[in-house]
Amino acid sequence: MDDLEQKLEDELEQLRMDAEEGAFPLHETNEGDFHRHRQKQQEFSFAAWKQEADRHVERLEGLARLWRRHDEVKRRYEEASSEAGERRREMDEWRHQQWKWEELFEEEKERFEQAVLAWVEQGGIDVSETDIQAFLQQMGALYEQYSLDDLKRPFVQAYYDAVGKKKDEKWRLEHDIRLLEEKRAEREAELRQWREQRDPEPERDEQTVAARLALEEKGIPFVPFYAAVEFVDDVPDDVRERIESALSHAGLLDASLPLARLTSPAIVCSLRTRLIWRIRSPIICAPTKTPLCQWNGSTKCSEAS
Repeated sequence: MDDLEQKLEDELEQLRMDAEEGAFPLHETNEGDFHRHRQKQQEFSFAAWKQEADRHVERLEGLARLWRRHDEVKRRYEEASSEAGERRREMDEWRHQQWKWEELFEEEKERFEQAVLAWVEQGGIDVSETDIQAFLQQMGALYEQYSLDDLKRPFVQAYYDAVGKKKDEKWRLEHDIRLLEEKRAEREAELRQWREQRDPEPERDEQTVAARLALEEKGIPFVPFYAAVEFVDDVPDDVRERIESALSHAGLLDASLPLARLTSPAIVCSLRTRLIWRIRSPIICAPTKTPLCQWNGSTKCSEAS
């Protein structure tokens, strides 16, 4: 009997410890009822005690599940917080990079804007002031409202218009050059033809024609100035052309020289001393059209004096 009592006390002690550990508040009430029934030697039903203990156990298990869930949520929260911190650091780095790229982008926009304005100021491309102002406004919303092609469109059109004008101008200049080259070729051909003519026939006015008819009627031999003399060999072509032009404008190139004056020693020596002219040989005289004997150069200039 003592063993049974001791075993009962041990069980009650274990229940008290479990109740204290599990915070079961109805344990003392149920244990008190148990002792009262025992003292009265009345039968005690453990059904109510067990039912209340089972409900308390269920609540404890529920709390345990909640605690485990709390621990899981806490663990996930800490992981999320750590990941959020990492993401914040990454975000800060991205913001810093974004700031740097935005600063670089603004610098490039400014450089591009200045380059376009400098290109327009160089001239050669006709860009309206309206297009320039629209370009400056659109630069502020580049890649937000406007693309780079939108900004370039008026300048590209102006460029192709200028290229078209340059091509037309080039075609006109080439056409003018071809015309000038053709005229130059004609003038060079005329010049070669004129130089190849030993005695080109100059234009003659009416007084010269009348004077020559009078000399022919009187039978006085004469020769035109241009047919009587010729340049010495070392006179340059340009000098010859200027002298002939001056003589032609003065009316002396086709002047009639009587043969008696041409063959006088004074005239011969005068021509020799100029270092430009010499008497042509042979000379065909008018009106007889017969050649005068070739000048042999034997006349001494001292005889002319």
